Amino acid sequence: MHRAFTTSPLKDLYQGGFRYLGAETLNSRDSTLNQRRYPLIRSGYYTREPQYGNLIREALQLGYQLVAYEARNKDEFASGKNREIAQAHRIEAILKKTRQPKFWFTVVMTT
Repeated sequence: MHRAFTTSPLKDLYQGGFRYLGAETLNSRDSTLNQRRYPLIRSGYYTREPQYGNLIREALQLGYQLVAYEARNKDEFASGKNREIAQAHRIEAILKKTRQPKFWFTVVMTT
C-alpha cells in the first residue's frame, strides 16, 4: 500500500520544485535508468514489485531524476548501522553536488 501512497503525491511534489527522487532500492550499476525511463530487474530489488515499478515509471514520466544511494559492497551490508552510514554519506554527496535553490531531493524509504 505504501508504494501506491508514495506515487500519489509525485505530481504535486514535482510541481512544487522537487526534481530528484532517491530510493534505497535503486542499483547504481543500472546507469541508463533515467534515459531508458523504465526499470528492469537489475534496476533494484524492490523494482521487481509491480507497484514499485509503477512508482519508478511515474516518477520518470513526470521528469524526476532518479538517484541511487543503496549500499554497494559487502562491508556496507555488514550491519544495519554500516548500511545506514554509507547511504547517508551518499545522500550527503548528492546534495552537495546538486545544491541549487530550485532543486530538491526526496527520499522514498523502501521498508
